[in-house]
Amino acid sequence: MNRDASLRLQERLLRQLISNSASTRFGREHGFSDLSKSFEYQKYKAQVPLRNYEDYSPYWAALAQGEADVLHPGFPDYFALSSGTSGGPKKIPLTRLQVRQGIRRTTWAFLRFLWSEKTVQPLTWKLMYLSAPAVLSNHSGRPTALLSALSHDQLKRSPLKSRTLPSWGANSDPDPQSRKKKIVDELLSEKISYFSGTPPWMLTILDECAKSSGRSIPELFPHLHCFGSGGTAMDPYRPQFESRFPGRKLIFFETFTATEGVIGSRESSNAQDYLLDPEMLVFEFVPYQDGKIQGSGRCLLADAVTGQDYALAISNPSGLFSYLLGDVIRLTSTDPFRFEVRGRTENFLNRYGEHLLGSELERVMQTVRVQSGQKITEFTVFDQPSGYTLCVEGPEGMDLEKIVQLFDQELSNGNPLLRNARRGDVASAWKIHRLNEGFLSQFFLAQGRVYGQSKIPRIISRTVEAEALMKAIIR
Repeated sequence: MNRDASLRLQERLLRQLISNSASTRFGREHGFSDLSKSFEYQKYKAQVPLRNYEDYSPYWAALAQGEADVLHPGFPDYFALSSGTSGGPKKIPLTRLQVRQGIRRTTWAFLRFLWSEKTVQPLTWKLMYLSAPAVLSNHSGRPTALLSALSHDQLKRSPLKSRTLPSWGANSDPDPQSRKKKIVDELLSEKISYFSGTPPWMLTILDECAKSSGRSIPELFPHLHCFGSGGTAMDPYRPQFESRFPGRKLIFFETFTATEGVIGSRESSNAQDYLLDPEMLVFEFVPYQDGKIQGSGRCLLADAVTGQDYALAISNPSGLFSYLLGDVIRLTSTDPFRFEVRGRTENFLNRYGEHLLGSELERVMQTVRVQSGQKITEFTVFDQPSGYTLCVEGPEGMDLEKIVQLFDQELSNGNPLLRNARRGDVASAWKIHRLNEGFLSQFFLAQGRVYGQSKIPRIISRTVEAEALMKAIIR
């Protein structure tokens, strides 16, 4: 979609969302009735401040008490689980219409991807959509689960039901090991040509299929050469997929999504950026510099420029307005609109959907220091294809096994998404390295990165930095 069409669509969508929510509590408190009659963005910005999840707390409390017409007319159809800055799961209200719209936008993006790759082969046989466990809990009388599970709940009612694996019965098994076995058994009994999910989970299932059958992965899946993922970058895992299919040309479809909606997708397997999807969410761009959000520079898509880092805020059909997602992006093109992902307003680890944040790691490490009695002066963590790695500074003779066991245990206890991944043998155990005191400070100075007040980053999100640190440790 070209620039002009995207801008017209964004303006029309924002006006529509404001009009739809004018009679809600949020709409009344923010003057939506007047805005729907005479819309001006400057007036909108003055009346609707930027908010994160915690800032919406009064509205979450009203929904939890069963109040209707809070953010969206009526009551949400679902609550989608995500993760908050405290490590506890967030509950994002969603309408059934938005969940379906997300499926529809992702489907169109996939078809565009196949057109770009000049193939329809991935549509030939069945599609494996490896979602979160489809075990729906209850919050305020509404089904509650991770977004991928809610999407799976919708797929079981769609015409794609007969083409999609796993079955509802297998995916809704509450026992992680039993669920994994059922999924493997179904995969071994079907022909599949497309496989999507989080990369570590897909690799685990492929290996389990080979182990269970005693046959090689290429032999088991002769029609499979297309893999998809949303929310977890595929690039670090491509070598692992390619090593399991030696000699076979694989293609990778990636979307950039949030629980709150679809943001964009890569147009081809080799694309380095994402095509922005202007049809589901209204985007606002907030300059992000030196780790701070510059709210005064907030703008709509029409005024966003390339070469500038922005914290992304969205308004969606479920009643969120000017909601800060926590993602930092940079536009690489404005006709059409394309972007690259720069990171988070607060870095985090998200291999299994657990959204481990620096503040959560700090809290856990303090507990580890107390319970282990070990002198840990500094630490940092990062993600590698083989799993998460913890680096701690301290004296020789530290009980590293005790430290990493407590660290892993405390993180899992406080983060149900990580705990479920560990129970299902999807998340591997943490690796640990001891470093001499001052090692990390010297390393980051050598990398040309200076952290305010010599503060060591708790999470290394840049792959090149993580690889450089591992080389330095080995040396």
